[in-house]
Amino acid sequence: MLKQMEGSNAVAQAVALCRPEVICAYPISPQTHIVEGVGEMVKSGELANCEYINVESEFAAMSVAIGSSATGARTYTATASQGLLFMVEAVYNASGLGLPIVMTVANRAIGAPINIWNDHSDSISQRVSGWIQLFAETNQEALDLHIQAFKLAEELSLPVMVCMDGFILTHAYERVDMPTQEQVDAFLPPYEQTATLCGMRFLPPLVLHGAHAASEAAVAEHIDRFTRQLRLYADTPLAGSAEECPDAALVPAADRKA
Repeated sequence: MLKQMEGSNAVAQAVALCRPEVICAYPISPQTHIVEGVGEMVKSGELANCEYINVESEFAAMSVAIGSSATGARTYTATASQGLLFMVEAVYNASGLGLPIVMTVANRAIGAPINIWNDHSDSISQRVSGWIQLFAETNQEALDLHIQAFKLAEELSLPVMVCMDGFILTHAYERVDMPTQEQVDAFLPPYEQTATLCGMRFLPPLVLHGAHAASEAAVAEHIDRFTRQLRLYADTPLAGSAEECPDAALVPAADRKA
């Protein structure tokens, strides 16, 4: 569908179409509108089954991304300029662990003196960090590359930076062709990397979203479901269709591999 929209909003909607399960973010211009956009979608329920984590720094954002990705959750974050430099230690850990994290870098100059305008010195400083880097020339490319980035990350077991010009693209309004949820789901199935590598069937991560605010009843229900699923694993075949699996009822139909 053709839409006239800000580049940051287009990226936020593209990321939401990829159904991330964890988004960890710390605001820094010019990427702030992106994480604000996905945050609003999580709050409204438009982006369901996603934990949005406000962290205290860019280093914390990448640290949380590493932890969530290591558990099998599809993970997204974004940064720019000095923020990317602040998370460098963890950036190398992510690639060294082969974690399929997707991160937007809204390219901005590195100071000093303080400079908020567009420059590629931030992402270029990490060109040997072990991350795949994709550079967008237009907002349509930025939109498309984020969807492709999740696919690449999960197929190759490598983190991906999608780099787009700060302000020149992030704050510019252009016409973009936004795919439908059905089109993205067909291109980007649920995260299956670990199961595929091990020759096993994928089951979605059993996550209690909003655990810090969950009621005792919700926690107890989650524990009961987790316990039941563990007991069923002993009788679960390693191959075949989901319908042959005793715990198939626990897997939403939309998440089952065809």
